[in-house]
Amino acid sequence: MEQHPEKIAATGVVRQNGSVTPFNAGDAIAAVVDMYGMPIPRSLKARMGKDAKELLEDGFDPNTVCAAMLWAVKLARPHLVPSLALEMQSAQHGVLGTFPEYQGYLRQLNRQQKPELSSIRTALEEAFAK
Repeated sequence: MEQHPEKIAATGVVRQNGSVTPFNAGDAIAAVVDMYGMPIPRSLKARMGKDAKELLEDGFDPNTVCAAMLWAVKLARPHLVPSLALEMQSAQHGVLGTFPEYQGYLRQLNRQQKPELSSIRTALEEAFAK
């Protein structure tokens, strides 16, 4: 793989030889290595490269993919790349849910499935809220 390209054009990446190709997983790895500035184990780069390829093929923005990869490296959790990318994309589009919203949704489903528990759960929630 050549060094990370100097600039990314709207149509793709301008390579050192002047050709323009789509941004790819290798470009993402090179960008993250440049930004991180410290060695990253090959096994982690390989895992993140596989995830980057999938995310890019699925239509994720290259900037989001690189940001997710960089955070995964900083957290030393390379397996989080797809989850972080999805979370970032959701936040960018204003559809990111919060954990309390999720808990509320689960409570609502539980009440619908077992209405007899609704009054008990409400009493417990009120008791613990104090």
